[in-house]
Amino acid sequence: AGLLVSMRLHPVIFASNCGTPVVALAYAAKVRAFCAQAGIESQLVELHKPAWASDVIARIHALDAEAYRRHLAANKPRMKSELDGAYETLFSWFPNYESLTPAASHREESIYAHRVC
Repeated sequence: AGLLVSMRLHPVIFASNCGTPVVALAYAAKVRAFCAQAGIESQLVELHKPAWASDVIARIHALDAEAYRRHLAANKPRMKSELDGAYETLFSWFPNYESLTPAASHREESIYAHRVC
């Protein structure tokens, strides 16, 4: 797809991982937080503003897709590093996690799954 307009978090994340430009409709703090983390706050539209629909159209017209993709690519290593740290924290909360799962390498598989994107 050439562009995604969405108010849901996961489609915004998936599109960003694929390099597809997004216009994110900020219906919840988690959408704002992801856009801030990804450095795409300029693509965030606040729904509480009366002219939010006009803001969506303006962002679509102003979009430079190649610059957007370069920006996402530049931020990706930092974001992956932050996720690695988050996974390490998560697994530290459950020190016996690997012994409770059938696959001994489940922890590494979980960490690897986010790095493939």
